[in-house]
Amino acid sequence: MKSEKIIWGIEKRYPEPPLYLDSPYHDQAIKAVQECFQPAAAEILPRVPGSLLNPPSAEYFESTRPKRFGCSSLKEVLEQKGGDPAWKAAEPGYLKIGEMLKQNPEGPYFMGKTREYILKR
Repeated sequence: MKSEKIIWGIEKRYPEPPLYLDSPYHDQAIKAVQECFQPAAAEILPRVPGSLLNPPSAEYFESTRPKRFGCSSLKEVLEQKGGDPAWKAAEPGYLKIGEMLKQNPEGPYFMGKTREYILKR
């Protein structure tokens, strides 16, 4: 939550190495990722507790996230709202990201030919 505010705070406190928030792709990428994540959330979120969280965090996650979908469990979210319909609804966002990657003739990354700018951090 509030990751946009967090990254600007990190950039302000620790300007080196830079996060490249001034990139022309930054705002476009944030918007496109949101367009992908929102529709695909019913497919993605149910998988988070078992793969990313420790048991106490997983228990909290399981008790709070299904309510967003009007369901009683993440399993129910996945069964009722996930699958192909969720991925299909997310497709416009993924296509937008693909088009953004094509905009940089030096690609295949947003910032050019290599991911070196990431590795320097």
